[in-house]
Amino acid sequence: MIHFYWGLGGQWGVKAVIPTKRNATKAFDPPQLLTFLVAFAFLLMSLVLFVFQSNLTDGILQKILKYLSYAIGVVFFARSIGDFKFFGFFRKYKNTLFSYWDSRLYTPLTFLVGMSIILGIWIR
Repeated sequence: MIHFYWGLGGQWGVKAVIPTKRNATKAFDPPQLLTFLVAFAFLLMSLVLFVFQSNLTDGILQKILKYLSYAIGVVFFARSIGDFKFFGFFRKYKNTLFSYWDSRLYTPLTFLVGMSIILGIWIR
């Protein structure tokens, strides 16, 4: 929901969620359309995971949903590893507002979500 808020122009928390370089310049400035696309991607991922876990389908569609669910888990896990520069466990920039929150919230959360999805499918 927060991505929809930001997509509509909301500013709360924006300074802490965009990676910055040491001189506090933004690594990138996401346009509103991209923020909405991320919000819709999260919504679509939630729908895929919900339909897969609730067994509303069977056969080939269920297998497709299973592999899509694995892919979603891998995407979240890969986010936690990071780009080796701005975000993730192995980031280069470490003394910024974003890196503070990335260390304490974003990276652990994406690791937990990714591993929960992967393990949840695997033990199912």
